Parts: sequence; structure tokens; C-alpha cells
Amino acid sequence: MSPAPFPSWVMNKLPASWKSLRKVIQAVSPDFSSHEGKDAPDVPYNLTVTDSRNKTTTVNYVPDTLSNLYGWMVLLLDKETYTLTFDNLLVSKQLQYSVTFSNFTTGNYLLVEHKDLPAHPEVVVSCGTRTGQPLQSLPSYGHHRSCDWYLDSRLRNLTYLVAGADLIQVTVKEKERVALPTPVPSDAVLKWSHPESWNDVEKGWGGFNHSIPGPGEDVIILPSSFQHPLERDLKLLVLLRTSEGIYCDRLEEINGHPGSIGVYGKVQIYSAYPKTSWTHLGTNVAPGNERWIFVEDEVDWNHGGDIVISSSSYEAHQAEVVTLKEVNGHSIRIHEHLLHRHIGCSHDTEDGRRIPLAAEVGLLTRNVQIKSDVACSGRVLVGRFTDSSGTELEGVLELLNVEFLNFGPPQLSAIEFRNISQGSLVASSSINGSCGVGIKAVMSSWIMLHDNMVFNTVGPGIDLEGKNHSLIRNLVILSRQPEGLLSWVAGIKVNLVIGVSLCGNAVAGSERIGFHIRGQECLLDGELCSENVAHSSLHGIHLSWGDGFQTCTRITGFLSYKNYDYGVMFHLGSSVIMDNVVLVDNTVGILPVVYCLYAKQCLMGKRFIELRNSIIVATSSAFDCIRDKIKPLSADLTSKDRPPYYPQGGRVGILWPTFTTVPSQRPDNPWHETGHGPKVLGLMKLKEVTFTGFTKSCSSEDRDVCIMSNPDPLGIMPLITAERSRMPHVNEKDMFYFNPTRTGEDSSFKGIYRDDSKCVFKPSVQGYFCKQADHAFVILENLDAGMVSQGLFPVVAMTGSFMDTFSDVISHASCYTAEHRSTLFSVLPSTKLTTICFPELAPLAFRLYLLSGQNTTRVPLAIFYNEPLSLRVFIQGKYVSPTPSSFSLNEGAGANYFSFEDNLLYVLLHEKEPVEIVAGLSLLVAFTVTEALGEEGEASTIRRLADFLKIGHDQVRVVHHVLGGESMLKVISDNASKKRYHCPDMAFCTAFHSRSSSQKMGRGPVSTRALQPSDEAGPSRVLIIELGDPPDHPRNELTSDSLKSLARTIIVTHQTGDLQRCLGLPVDSLMVTQPVSWFPVEANNRHFARLMIVKPPQ
Repeated sequence: MSPAPFPSWVMNKLPASWKSLRKVIQAVSPDFSSHEGKDAPDVPYNLTVTDSRNKTTTVNYVPDTLSNLYGWMVLLLDKETYTLTFDNLLVSKQLQYSVTFSNFTTGNYLLVEHKDLPAHPEVVVSCGTRTGQPLQSLPSYGHHRSCDWYLDSRLRNLTYLVAGADLIQVTVKEKERVALPTPVPSDAVLKWSHPESWNDVEKGWGGFNHSIPGPGEDVIILPSSFQHPLERDLKLLVLLRTSEGIYCDRLEEINGHPGSIGVYGKVQIYSAYPKTSWTHLGTNVAPGNERWIFVEDEVDWNHGGDIVISSSSYEAHQAEVVTLKEVNGHSIRIHEHLLHRHIGCSHDTEDGRRIPLAAEVGLLTRNVQIKSDVACSGRVLVGRFTDSSGTELEGVLELLNVEFLNFGPPQLSAIEFRNISQGSLVASSSINGSCGVGIKAVMSSWIMLHDNMVFNTVGPGIDLEGKNHSLIRNLVILSRQPEGLLSWVAGIKVNLVIGVSLCGNAVAGSERIGFHIRGQECLLDGELCSENVAHSSLHGIHLSWGDGFQTCTRITGFLSYKNYDYGVMFHLGSSVIMDNVVLVDNTVGILPVVYCLYAKQCLMGKRFIELRNSIIVATSSAFDCIRDKIKPLSADLTSKDRPPYYPQGGRVGILWPTFTTVPSQRPDNPWHETGHGPKVLGLMKLKEVTFTGFTKSCSSEDRDVCIMSNPDPLGIMPLITAERSRMPHVNEKDMFYFNPTRTGEDSSFKGIYRDDSKCVFKPSVQGYFCKQADHAFVILENLDAGMVSQGLFPVVAMTGSFMDTFSDVISHASCYTAEHRSTLFSVLPSTKLTTICFPELAPLAFRLYLLSGQNTTRVPLAIFYNEPLSLRVFIQGKYVSPTPSSFSLNEGAGANYFSFEDNLLYVLLHEKEPVEIVAGLSLLVAFTVTEALGEEGEASTIRRLADFLKIGHDQVRVVHHVLGGESMLKVISDNASKKRYHCPDMAFCTAFHSRSSSQKMGRGPVSTRALQPSDEAGPSRVLIIELGDPPDHPRNELTSDSLKSLARTIIVTHQTGDLQRCLGLPVDSLMVTQPVSWFPVEANNRHFARLMIVKPPQ
């Protein structure tokens, strides 16, 4: 036979630090007369060797082992545990053999184990002349000597230490049995049939007065209480015989189904065991060969109990249930071999912060056990009812250290609180498997759930509704999605609770969602949510349509890691503030979506997203690219809900936020798509946010990115601002990723206005990085109903030599579309004057918003009009009077003046103060007068003209005066030349039609000299007077018809000389501007200004 029964490739792949040891077993015999080991067995049999990874090797019996005449020879690995099993029932019960080990050096050792020994064995293990010593626990190299042994009498396993090349002899035989006296029953056992078991029971309870409880009597079990609970060595089993199908219908209006416990009074069950319900791993645990586990906290758990270790990957089903074999403080030994890797470490950031990522370890076993004899049938219902006499009964449940088995019927729950308000407590208890929900509360208040362990439910582990509940340090592992249910299951679901305290809870694996929460009000004092953990789900933290609060929702106090889709996902109808959130190893850290009831909420910054004092880690030091990066089973059933794909294959910190005016379209669309409704601009603020670990994820091709745009082709990109935020050790190309646009325009002139002295082109991202740049969103909302059928798009912005177009809410669309576009936006610099040009006529009413995230931002604009108009500026409905000729950036919001020489309205925008611009119904009359007029002269002229036209004095006002004569009037009336000078040829639109296109442009063909008057300096001056209702108090007295009549009167009287005589002024020339709005749209007259220059008779 080959000297090594292991395949040769195993030996070839051993690490250099491993060593193979040669072991020869000379003889094994049940015949103790052959104790010298010199007799061969009558019938050869094989030896089975099993290592700690549960790998089994069968070793054949051979007549010559090279060093001995007969026996078995095998190569073993150093520092390993091997179980030996002889394929002979007699031998397995009584052993006598000698074994020789070779190739031992200092530091080499083995543990050899035999299982299924006799109930009361006598054991002798010797090394040469030394006899090994029995131990109280497993032998350990460095602490014990070779041949020292440990016998687990409960499991009947023998383990001895081999630490040298001595000849080892092992003898195991069963002790001679001595008849034992009949044991005396323990005084700790309370028997129902003994009257003394009911001592101290008060009147009104079954067993009172030294009797035995009878049928129909209520029972209280003493002496256990909250102060004196059932001790750890006592056990109580409440077995519900559901299989017998007995219904309880003796009580009014209460039907007790088989296997159910109805609580309509007060039930208290207390046990002292355990002190610690769950903890975390203290070190990493590898699959296969790990039986000793080190945990973070010292535990008082009993051997034989069941524990569950949560998953450390994306797959929730990698949670494992194992049985305790030995417990010693922080050290736990289990019977089974683990199948999966479980993490027991933390991730340390560059600034020294430690993020705990250790798997949870929970104890399922309690010494008070309530069990149904049929799986998925038991149920506890705590409720209220009113009997026929009008007496109202309300249940109260108080549990401490109680285990529920076979509870939770499908679509129901293991424990349910329904319509109760007196408060109930479930603490340090466990629900071990449920075909429905674990713990549920409906229309109830003041439910306290502390330190509970809920494992393997079909539905939420904890699902609460009502108000004023407290969840502190509960552990939920493996919440499964019910078949056929459209809504996504959550490990802990509290989104319908008003006032819930969430502290220190963990959802360690759910097929869909970890926590489904409502959040808390932003202005609420105190922390209602802290130190909660969600991992190994699709969504870690989830808030969907209908959750949150009306104005602002706060999400705080969560660590969310290793979630297959999103660490945090929300689609809310309010502003959102996230703080103290840590996101690690998620495919996408945050999916932020905010719904605005109307666009103005978002445009004015009343709906915003703020992330502060948080950490986003793309790939942690604890992430295993082989064992952790797996697709969970639940991913196949939810394939259409995967996050947007990052082309580099890595993880995404934040998906660019979405602000929309349509509610969620689930389940028709994936979570990140909001349907075809309009998107609006909004603002996301990052304050003291750290992005770390954004590098190569798992291979040279995979790279993580901090922020990625949403690939939705119908989306626009809201503004993101950052304050005191960091991206340490993040490559520039890993900071941002922008999905390519789906347009066909030339990409050689991309971007917005930039100062080349402050901007550097980065080929890695095909864009510019600019420092000390100050830009803002400017949003233009059309309020002119008459523009619906007109071509509003494109609106052009000219800043210096840069030209850009405003984009509409449906980005990447062509210039001229049948769809009316009412809201446009562009990104403009706050330090430069930008000129805005409309393709034909400007809307008669529109609103401008500024969105920058900085309250100090100011943006000056110059808006071109095809003709001089009476333009009125309003802030929140209040009229803003124009300044005489110019304004500074220090002026208030809406500061404005109109340049008649350029047809430009200059206006100043402030953050959060929208400016509304309205073209008033009025008549502009321009005179050239040859006499200089002071303020008193202008006032006298206004009064005379008002009296002459028979209108109110407040309906006539001087709006502009300038030196010049008839040539100045011609400049003011030459609208076509002014437009060619200030605005580009709109025919460029076919090749230039999106906000993402920007290029340097020259001015039009008209020179500035062509716009200057040719009058020589002289006393002549132009006086422009406006006729119309006061802009700040419109009375609608001067209608369009009355203004037309006034225009005819002025023209006629000017020609007859009556106007000059009335005014007492020598009027040279006169110009009357009739607004285009006077003429019907269908007649196409709206596109032409009515400017008339009239000379007086000679």
C-alpha cells in the first residue's frame, strides 16, 4: 500500500508553515488479553480518520506498516484535530492500541479524538513510562503535556494531546456497573399533583389553601418573580398540544384556537438565565476547522444550548445554528463544523475611527420554554375585550428569558399585541423559527422589547404599529420574504409607529430590508435612534413613499454594511437630514429621492437633503472578495430592482439625488427610477462627510466611486454642495462618475462657464476641476399662459465669451418639441454678469430662482427684451422699485433697473428668494425736449400730462431720462440691432441644444458704435414717461383699449401742437411704444413691436 493515503496534490499545496506527521497504529483489539498488541485481528477492518473540516479518509489495514508487522499507517497534518473511528463495533466501544508518531519537532502537536465511548469508561493514556493526566477541559499545547486527556462524559468523547514521538498506548474499557440507589427527586422540581407545590398561593388562584388546582381555575406559578426569577438550573416546559385540535370557547367573545395562548389579564414569566442574550464574535472564524469561538462579551451560557451566528456576507442564509459543547467565559466550543466564514473584527479608518463589523452571536435556548407540538402553530395573543356586563379586560404580558419554539402560524405572528395600552414587556427572550412574524403590535402603545433574539421568521422579525414603543438591543437574524407578497419584508418594521425609541438593535440578515423606519422629526429634541446595525440584506435602512414627516425627516444612528443593493434608501415627501450614519461595503451607499408636492418646494430649497457627520466606506479591510462578494438567493427574484451599474464594476458611495413631483411608481419601476413624471432641481448638502476606501474593490478592473450620476435619461442633476467633507487617499477619477449623455451633439465644447486660470482639464474624467469657483443653479419658471404654443426653448445664457443654453426638466431633448416646457435651468457663475436671451419674445411673466446651498450667493442677470416694456419685479408678492441706473451685489433681492438703450432688465437674485418679473400693461411715451428739467420740472410735466389726458396723477411717471435727441430715440427704437448685438443667432439650436453644451462665442455683427446716437452734445434730452396703473397698487383702470385711445390722443395732439402747449415744453420728437400684448396672438402681431416716432408740425 502507498505510505500516504492522502492524494499527492494535497501535500503539494500545503503551505510552507504546515508539516505532515507520520502515524502508525500497530494494533487495535477488543481482547484485553492481547494487551501487548502483538496479535493481529482475526478479521481485518479499516480505520476512518476525520479532520476538523469534516474531511474523511479511510485507511486500510495492512500486514506490514514498515515499522510494525501489522496495523494502519497514515500521514497527518500538524496542529490539527483528528477523530479516529474503527470499522468494528466491538473495537469502537473498548479500545487497546499502541501508536507511534514520527517526524515530530518542537512545536508540533496533534489532538486525537474518539467518539461514542461507553457510558462509564476507564481511560489510560501513556507516553512511554509517563501516564497522562485527566483534565477538566480540552488539552492545549503549551499548557498541558503529551498524553494528557479530557473525557466529555456527556458527549462520551475522549481527546488526548500528542506532542512528541514517544510510543503512545491507549486503553479504554467500561467500568463495572454497581447498582445505584433510586434517586431522590430534587426539591427544586415543582410537581402539579403535590399540594405543597402551591404553597403561598393567594386566594383566588388555583392551589389556594394547600389544594390542587382544579378545572377552570387560574394558576400562578410561585415562587418565581421578577425579583426572584426561575433559577438557571431549573427548567420549565410549557407544551401546547396543538395536534389535538382543542378549541377554547368557554370565555365570552374569545375563541382560543389550538396552540394559542390568549392573554386578557396579566401574565408574568421570569427566568434568571441567561444574563447575556447575545453578543458579537471577538475574532474571525474560518469555515471547516473552527470549533473554538471567541466572543466579545463574557457569557454565562450552558453547554447543550443552541446559538446562532449571523452571516458576514451579502447572503442572509449564511447564518448558522450550532450547539454549545463547552463555555468558558469568552471562549465557546461547539459540536459542529462551521460552513461559512464569520467576521469578528473591525475596520479602522485613516483618522483612527473604528467601525465594528463583527457577526452577532445569539443564544436561542432558555430554561423556560413554551413549545407547540406542531410546527408553525403556536401563538400568544395579548388583547382586550369587553364582556356582557360591560367590564373591559386588557392583557398585559411580561416575559423575561422565555424561549418560543414552533410558534408563528403563516401570515400571523408568534407574539401579537392587539389594541392594548397598559404596557407590556418582552425581555431577553427568543423566538426560534416562525412561519409568520416574530413579534407584532397593532393599535397598541407602550410595548417594550429589550435584548430579544428573533431568528428565522417568514415576515418581519419585529413589526410594530401604534405609538410610544421602545426597542432596545434586539437581535433579528434571517427575515424571509413571504411567497406572493409584493411589499418587501423588513427585519424590524416600525414605519407606522408614532414615537419609537430604537437603540442598539441589529438586523443581521433579511431577504429584503433590514430596518423599515419612519425616521424622526428634525426639530425633535433628543436621540430616539442610536447605535443600530443592519447588514446582509438588500436594503439596510429603508424609507419609502408614505413614511417620514410632513416637513423634514431625520435619519440618524445607523451602521449599515454589506447590503447587496443600498445601505440607505429613501423616497420621501419631505426634506431629509441624515446624520451619524456609517455605510460600509454596500453596492450603493445612499439612494436619495425626494418628492415635492409642487416644484416650487424643491426650487426654493424648501425640500433638501443633508448628510452630515457620517462616513461612507466603499471597501473595508474586512471584506473578503471571494467569500463575501456573492449574489444572495433573494437577488434572483428581485433582479429588476438592482441599482444602476457602475461601469468600472466597483461600489458607489452616493447615487446622485433625485427630486421629483411624482410619487413613487413602485412596483412598476425599480427603486431608483421615478417614472416619466417631471424631475425638478433640488439641493443636497454634505457636511463633515468622509469618503474612504474608494479604490480597487476586488480586482485590478474594479474601482469604487464616491458619487455617481443617475443613468436615468429623463433625469436632471440637482446641486450637491460640500462643507468640511473629505475624500482622503481617493484618486481624482474615483471621486465622481457621470454617465454619458444620450445626445449626438459635438462633445468638443462641454461644460459651463469656467475661469481658465482656476480650472484644469482632467483626462481621467473628461472634465474640468475648478478651484475657488462659485456657481449656482438659476431656474426659470414660465408663468405666461400665452407662451404655451410658442417656442420658449432654447433660452440662451451669455457669460463673458461663454454661451450656454438653459435645460428643461426633460434633459437631452431636442430644441423644438411640441411639449410645452415651463421650467428651465442653467448653472451660472455668481461673480459674473450673465445675459439671458429668449428665442423670440420673452414671457410676459416668469419667475427666477437661485439654488446654491449658500445663503450669501448673489447672481446678477441681464435679461434681453425685444422691445422696451414696463417691467415690474416682485419678491414674495411685494413690488421692488427699480434703482436709478445700476446696483451692486450688496443690494437686496430683486434689485433691478431697465436699460432702454440696450433693452436689458438688470436684476439681482438671492438664495431662497424667488424673483417674479411681470410685464405691466402700460404705454411708454418718449419726448425729446430742448430744455433742461429738474425734479420740479418733471413733476410739473407729469401733472400737466395727467390732467391733459384726464387720468390720475399716479398713473403717469417718468421712468428714464437721458441726454440726446432724435438719434437717441432711434437707438431706443432699434430693437433688431440691439438683439443682434446682445444675443446670438437662434438658428444655432439644431446643433446646440442642451445644458451640457457650452462654447466660447463672439458677439453679433453689430458693433457698439452702431448703437450710439449721432447727436452732438447739446441741451436736448430724452424723457420717457410711462402711462399705466401704479405697479405697486394695480387698479386695472387703464385697460388695453383705454391705453390705445391715449396713444392716439398723444400722437394727434402732438401733430396739432396741442400737446406742447399743454406741457409748456418745446417737444422736438415723440415716440410711442405700443406693447405687443395689445394685439391678438393669432394675428402674429405679437412678434412685432409697435414703435412710432412722430415729429411736430413745422
